[in-house]
Amino acid sequence: GINAEYMGQNPPRKTTARMTKKKQDKRQRIRSFVKILNHTHIMPTRYQIDVSLKDVLTKDTAFSDDDKVKKETRQKIKEKFESRYKAGKNKWFFEKLRF
Repeated sequence: GINAEYMGQNPPRKTTARMTKKKQDKRQRIRSFVKILNHTHIMPTRYQIDVSLKDVLTKDTAFSDDDKVKKETRQKIKEKFESRYKAGKNKWFFEKLRF
């Protein structure tokens, strides 16, 4: 079958003004992941996000067995997503999905 690299993030948790700055930073941390999926398991949507990850996620990094390479890739993706989140762009992308 044809495989696709799939990356995403777990949404940041909610914070309140009463929380300490350290706790707010920890709860707003983005946890990214990379997975390999078969195309039949992917559902196309109308949503798009304009973050270029072609330089970060390549075939070599996605299919790598080296844990160091995988960790580096996740870290780079996390940095790109976090910069987007802190800029306040694409707010829908950083919310938990409701079904």
